[in-house]
Amino acid sequence: MNDRGQRIRADTSRADAAPAARQLWEQGQRVERDLEDLGDAVRQAVTIAQRLIRWRLRHRPYATLITAAGVGYVLGGGLPRVPFRPLLGVGGRIAYGTLLTRVLQTLAENPDR
Repeated sequence: MNDRGQRIRADTSRADAAPAARQLWEQGQRVERDLEDLGDAVRQAVTIAQRLIRWRLRHRPYATLITAAGVGYVLGGGLPRVPFRPLLGVGGRIAYGTLLTRVLQTLAENPDR
């Protein structure tokens, strides 16, 4: 057998495989905990978004429905892509920043909602 075959066999011996398997198991456990935390964070974000949307529907129903219709129209492909692509990129970033600011302000002003 050549040198390469002996090196591969030496790298996969039981003495080396046990610590590697343990490290892989521990890393898998960490990933599982991180995914559970991510799931909790997503559920909390959805709850906050639902509360915000309900509040906006109660207090500003027409503006909320017009916004939803506009977003649906754009996401549904209602606008031609080529001339509006740069505008949508910049506008999307601005809208996201504005939305995030409003959500945080609403949460700061009304922590019980």
